[in-house]
Amino acid sequence: MAKGFFSYRELLATHLDNTESGDFDLFTILVERVLHNYISTGQTETLSALWNSLKAQNASLIEIKEQNPVPDAVIGQTINEATETLDRETKIFQDRLDTSLALLEDDTNTFNQYFKHGIKITFNVQGATYDITLNQLTAPKIFLDVTYNGFKVPEHHQYLNEARLSALAISMFLASVLNNPTTKVLNLLFLDDIFLGLDTGNRLPLLDILKDAKFEDFQIFMTTYDRAWFELAKDHLSGNWKSVEMYAQEEKITEHPDGVKHLTGSIEHPPGSKEYQFEKPLIIDPSLGYLEKAKLYFANKDYPAAGNALRRACEKILKSYLPEGYLLSKNGEPLELGNLLSNITEYFEDAGQDIPRDILNEIIFFKNALFNPSSHHDLRSNFYRGEIERAIKAVQKFKNLSKISWTPILTPCQEFEFENTASNLKAKILIGDYIYKTKFDGNESISKMRFYIDWWEKDGIEFCKQRTRDRHTDKEIAGISTRAHSIEELSNWLTRMTGIAIADIKTELIFSGNTLSALLE
Repeated sequence: MAKGFFSYRELLATHLDNTESGDFDLFTILVERVLHNYISTGQTETLSALWNSLKAQNASLIEIKEQNPVPDAVIGQTINEATETLDRETKIFQDRLDTSLALLEDDTNTFNQYFKHGIKITFNVQGATYDITLNQLTAPKIFLDVTYNGFKVPEHHQYLNEARLSALAISMFLASVLNNPTTKVLNLLFLDDIFLGLDTGNRLPLLDILKDAKFEDFQIFMTTYDRAWFELAKDHLSGNWKSVEMYAQEEKITEHPDGVKHLTGSIEHPPGSKEYQFEKPLIIDPSLGYLEKAKLYFANKDYPAAGNALRRACEKILKSYLPEGYLLSKNGEPLELGNLLSNITEYFEDAGQDIPRDILNEIIFFKNALFNPSSHHDLRSNFYRGEIERAIKAVQKFKNLSKISWTPILTPCQEFEFENTASNLKAKILIGDYIYKTKFDGNESISKMRFYIDWWEKDGIEFCKQRTRDRHTDKEIAGISTRAHSIEELSNWLTRMTGIAIADIKTELIFSGNTLSALLE
């Protein structure tokens, strides 16, 4: 069995616990922990066993020389042969170490790309040597050279934040799992609450790494006490992944005077009985999502429970679908279902896409007719089989709603120029937010655009008013230039300033010789 019981935190500790300046030698942790079980192709001995053998040979050779300061011919021959063997095997060890580090380096960089931190590593190795004259075996030194967005980072353990160090440690740990022996063994990887201490930016990339084809031959177990991340992982991992819930369930047994044990309360217990309380595992296999639970409740005729589960299913679908900015109120409070449904409409509008109204209208209808009433004690509410069946189908369609893809085209603060010679107006217009090309169900569009009017001049007068040709006051200028304008509002403002109807403002805004219209194609 290939062992994966090794914590990435042990690697992380080599960075966080090292507050001294200078490079940190990773040889001990790499050979004795990370690559402890590594065996080179065609070999039978692990790196750590080979290194321990070299140390034992060196110690034995030193002892022989100390006991025989003037060796005879036989002892001298033994010393010479042992010396040659130790020198040869030291070189063999270094060759195997170099090979293993090359594989580890390559896989570490591959996995680290999932985190999109712009970090790349190289192992800087000072090789193992054996000095025949001094009878001295010197261990290799392994240093980590780190580049960040192409620039070398000296003392990276002091420069990089914990999130990036965690990502690096996780990548190296998983790379080490791949580079341990996997021939004719069960490839088992057990990750015990590995989410603990990781921020959101590191958790999802970790799940993506585990879906990488490099791990397709591994049996992977992940455990967590964090319910929220259990649900996230369950949704994020699909295919041949299985989700199971395990709990400690209290049980009570009552022992009768005759020694026979019964479940407490299952029968009447005679005087003199003794009660024992203990815990036993409760296993829910498979773990069901809200939609699956709704179907189960429906089958068991518990219609209010089914309606409540469908409401929670919708909330979960929306929270998985919408970006974070659409999930909170202006005060930073989590939004309820009604507000989330309003925000998904806004999200589609911001993307320049049309939301499927038939699907959304069904969900809104059932929110009012079923989801809300079933979530409260109300004897006046009736729930019908056909209504629940239709609601389950509606939520299933809602769950299958395609994602919108967003491809950035223009970035904030890009400056466009507008010039109309007929009215003698010049203006500089800034992009307010990222502008994206979006795609939904095959339909391509452009996201909602926002602009800032940064500067303008008319008839040689900066920040000129429309009618009087006087200059605006500083307060008036700030009111215009700090307000985000939609494409329609910008077009109307320029129309008023020029006195000329502008058919398509996108053809009039110029950036580096290109019109906005051309850049959006």
